[in-house]
Amino acid sequence: MKSIILLSLLFISMLARANSSADLMAHNTLQNIHRLNSAQSMINPEPECIECSRPKIQYDSCNEKNNYLDKSIENMGTNPIISKLVNLAPANPTITTCIRESMKQIGRGVKQVNCTKDQKSYPSYIDRKTNKKRIRFAASPCISESIVKVTQNAFEMVTDCTSSYVTDSHSDSAKRSHARASFALVNMESGFFMNSVSHTGAGGVAQLTGVAIEELNKMKKNEGFPQMLDVIKSSPNKSCQAIAQMNLQPMQHSFRNSCDRVSLDKGHPILGYLYKVAHQKSVRNGIQKEINSDPFLKSLIQKLPPEKQEELMSALTLWGHNTGANGIKRPFSHFANSTRGQQLLAEGQIDQFMQSLSGYVVAHNVVSNSERGLAHKNDRVREIRNFYTDAINKRNLIEKSLGSNSSGGKICTL
Repeated sequence: MKSIILLSLLFISMLARANSSADLMAHNTLQNIHRLNSAQSMINPEPECIECSRPKIQYDSCNEKNNYLDKSIENMGTNPIISKLVNLAPANPTITTCIRESMKQIGRGVKQVNCTKDQKSYPSYIDRKTNKKRIRFAASPCISESIVKVTQNAFEMVTDCTSSYVTDSHSDSAKRSHARASFALVNMESGFFMNSVSHTGAGGVAQLTGVAIEELNKMKKNEGFPQMLDVIKSSPNKSCQAIAQMNLQPMQHSFRNSCDRVSLDKGHPILGYLYKVAHQKSVRNGIQKEINSDPFLKSLIQKLPPEKQEELMSALTLWGHNTGANGIKRPFSHFANSTRGQQLLAEGQIDQFMQSLSGYVVAHNVVSNSERGLAHKNDRVREIRNFYTDAINKRNLIEKSLGSNSSGGKICTL
């Protein structure tokens, strides 16, 4: 009996030693595999998973009250403009989040209208108190994937096509400055909703008035909408070629055709972005003529590095969208010739220069009293004074809400 117990104990001891050796061998093998994998990853690192860190975009759930733009896009699926914008994959996924956030934070604070197919003027009603016709505003459109996609593709396509037309430069820095100024402008004016309308009737992504549309339709000599279309049609740029095939027609400027400023079936949002560009070109040409007419000012600007020159011109053009060319070029010239203006430009302090320019802009833009009275005049003065700063601050607000400050980047940039 004792011998059996001894043999059992000996067998168990041998088995334990065998298991211990096997565990040690397995542990050593795993360590060697880990070392090999570590070495391999240093030689051929795995590509960074960008999608893993990008937050999933949240879209709205639409209802019968706010899905009218979605329905219009769906019903116009065979339209060559809409078909192109719906089926094209957006070039920059980050801009998708920027536009989505702009619609949410800015666009919902702007009025919109629902111009149905073949409708000519904004929907309206008679105010019983004043017996005057008023614009009938609609609910803000739901922020759906299709609306964001159409809006983004139109913005990216027009910006890619026309940046060199506006800036007279093919440099990357010029394109970036123009794109950032364009984003700030559209974000400020409409929150990227193509059917945005002000109480005065200005409409579209850039809130153009009937007067502005009429002027842009009549302009000659390398500015204006018809001339810009000619440039686009002759351009080898792929985005320009795509736009040229859309057979876009000029907007009608009269208020009885006000749906021309916002309707999908009229070619929006592409058409609205193109008119914005035509207006930017007109303003920029006016600023450049002012610089060229003043040898001292011209010399002062030419001393700036090219990227600073473009930053300045894009900023002035942004402000000029609100004031017009005359309303920005003259105050710019006066301030640039002052001691303080010269100092800021010589130091390349473009943002500080623009902030200090506001007093000159107000002084040179005399706002007359209108039928709305003094309160309206004061509102217009504030709008002129703060337009540039408000546009930049609202763009920064969008970028901050998307985490731009933590990464240090300017994320709403093409």
